[in-house]
Amino acid sequence: MAIEGFPYFSAAFVFFIFNLTVIGYYQSLEKMRHATVLALLRGFIFLIPSFILLPKAIGAHCIWLALCFSELLTTLTIAVIYGTGVLKHTHTSTVEEKTN
Repeated sequence: MAIEGFPYFSAAFVFFIFNLTVIGYYQSLEKMRHATVLALLRGFIFLIPSFILLPKAIGAHCIWLALCFSELLTTLTIAVIYGTGVLKHTHTSTVEEKTN
């Protein structure tokens, strides 16, 4: 079963790397709230329901997609939040505060 599930599981690494990069970026800006919320989304809030709901909805083999689904949802959340300007605004205000 693990050999069959590995391709599903490995699909998550693209989103995983992006999410970790964004979390690390906000940690470097000392925006711990943003980094913590994103880390909780990918590692807890999206992941646990994915482990529970995906196998029930699609089948037992989809347990391997839980990590990918969690990482994808986190990436989409980052895109939506960044697209609405919430994360852009906090970075701009930080830069303005440091220059003043």
